[in-house]
Amino acid sequence: MSTTPSHHPTYHVNLTTSVIRQIVNQAFPEARLVSATPLPSGASYNNRIYVVHISEDNHEGQSKREEELILKVCGRFWTKVMTVNEVSCLRLIYKSCPELPVPRVISYSADRKMDGVDQEWILMTKLPGKPLASIKLSEDDMSGLMSDLATILTSLRTKVDTNGLIGNLVHVANDPQREAPESYLDYYRAILEDRISIMETDPRYQQNKPLSTKVKAFIINSLPHLPIFADPQVTTSVLTHADLSTSNILVSPGPNTPPGDKPALRISGLVDWEFSGFFSPFDEFLAASEEIFDNYQSVSDLAQSSVDPSRSLPKLLLQHLHSLGVSTPVTGAVKRHWHTATRLHQLQENLAPWWLREESQGESLNQELHDAAEKVKAALVDLERI
Repeated sequence: MSTTPSHHPTYHVNLTTSVIRQIVNQAFPEARLVSATPLPSGASYNNRIYVVHISEDNHEGQSKREEELILKVCGRFWTKVMTVNEVSCLRLIYKSCPELPVPRVISYSADRKMDGVDQEWILMTKLPGKPLASIKLSEDDMSGLMSDLATILTSLRTKVDTNGLIGNLVHVANDPQREAPESYLDYYRAILEDRISIMETDPRYQQNKPLSTKVKAFIINSLPHLPIFADPQVTTSVLTHADLSTSNILVSPGPNTPPGDKPALRISGLVDWEFSGFFSPFDEFLAASEEIFDNYQSVSDLAQSSVDPSRSLPKLLLQHLHSLGVSTPVTGAVKRHWHTATRLHQLQENLAPWWLREESQGESLNQELHDAAEKVKAALVDLERI
């Protein structure tokens, strides 16, 4: 059994069999817990995942129903926001786009002391398939899967009403006094100010604290004048997964395959929605893993016909999105402001990089802080020129 490193969010995040049985029985009073198997620590970074097998017997003691479910236990670095946000998003998708392959929420708790369970958790349906990251793909598989993904992303953008809101679906779960941003300018201002506050108060970022003066000046003098914030085509929020990776996309052999042919792979599930929300049309591209959209700073290269085969997934996805009328980093309004969006993303990601809080020490920490500071300075220089 793999051991969870001490700096990971799931370190010491575990549930006993009796607690899992209690959670299952709350949702299914007549069900019997057959097994609860945790996925290896590397299978999910932010959460502890259990595959829960339940069975319900009839009055004669014969099994009348068996089912596998997913019990997702929230990691230790977040409280309430991620759990409630994911539940809210999944319920919204089921209401607006019931045809999409996302888990259905059965029950959940965002209270770490509720009913004697000292963790946040979500009990949900288990979708079929294996992670795309574990599958060797043919060229036909790549095109079909990216066509599926483009269709899913287009549905999220066109069928879900955001009501003009910006941000996660749970804006004020941790801070009832904080109002939801009214514009994308307010949204980015709030993000940058929050990162500055962390950098100034967390001793781990002491080395980079002098950057705060420059960033504060940028927020006041330059941020409001960036053309990106005046373009309604890119400041209208859309429902965004915000963590697309080949580990969060499940694939299965598709139906209706002619006899003797190899079954075509289809997307059978899109999971891990804890970071989802109502964001700009840029954010799905900016937040996705490199396997899906490659390096966000050079993604425009995907428009070239000589793209290396190892980058087929992002190129195919962008092509399918374009065919469905979705603006991408190489087409339409998103392309027009892509350079600005990438630099704003680079700025906010490196002001107080979350990944440095637990993992790095000594010279390694100093070097990573130096690299982050250089990226902040470079982003500021580029943004000042726009």
